[in-house]
Amino acid sequence: MDTKNKKHYLFIGVSTVVIVFLIVMIILINVVHTPYSKHQQQGQSLRNELLSSNKMQYDHYFYPYYGEKTYYIMKVKQDGKKKLVAFDEKKKLVGSYEGNYMSDARIKEKVKKEHHEVKAVHICYEDDKFMYYAKYQNKNHLYYYFYSLEGDFVKSYNL
Repeated sequence: MDTKNKKHYLFIGVSTVVIVFLIVMIILINVVHTPYSKHQQQGQSLRNELLSSNKMQYDHYFYPYYGEKTYYIMKVKQDGKKKLVAFDEKKKLVGSYEGNYMSDARIKEKVKKEHHEVKAVHICYEDDKFMYYAKYQNKNHLYYYFYSLEGDFVKSYNL
């Protein structure tokens, strides 16, 4: 085989690998990224709808909490006051809290000290109250830890 044919086969081989790589990337984008982006956009759209219909200003926290029921938790400003608010799936305001509460970082430290190190804590609406929750997973178990907004341990679940 002369060098011209070798270069031709090498070019075809490299081109095939590049085309296969591009096809795989397009499939991954359509399967993974597009649904994720749509979900993010739906969340932002819902957040904006809840804010405008209730005359609230967004204060950099929106979290959909999927417990026994689904609640949408937000930090908002309304009438110059900072609040935590919870909306149910029907977009009805079901809870509101004005007052002081511990920071996420301090709750995270408490969970680490008392149980396990966790990556994140979130505000949830459980048992008709606002509270923090964190989850930790190892090979065998999934743990949920619930703390009051003041930092007191409330309950835990081990699944």
